[in-house]
Amino acid sequence: MKADPEVLRGLPKKIVTAKEPDRRLDYEVFRAFAQNDAPNEWDPKVGHFYTASLEAAFDLASRVLPEHDWILGHTNGGLTIHCKFGPTEAFAETSAMAVIAAMMSEVLAQPDPCQEPETGGER
Repeated sequence: MKADPEVLRGLPKKIVTAKEPDRRLDYEVFRAFAQNDAPNEWDPKVGHFYTASLEAAFDLASRVLPEHDWILGHTNGGLTIHCKFGPTEAFAETSAMAVIAAMMSEVLAQPDPCQEPETGGER
């Protein structure tokens, strides 16, 4: 899945500094990966709860980086939540936010975020 780097840039930082799930951030995540040649209707009643739902975060990450290895961890009694996609890691307030931030950071680390990401795990 391609990403719009102009929309994507800066979004991982917004997510990792957020204190709780945020529907405005969900919309920005949605926009970053919306495809110009496909129906992309934003309907908050239908879903797109990327910062609140671990299932939604995993679903998007598996579509964006389908063959990348990732690790989600809770340490320090659940006080530290982090996710790692290949060499890229992010810490956030919720598991879903950590997954989305790490995935987006990994997409931005690709040579050309406008192209389909590399596959096959770590670089």
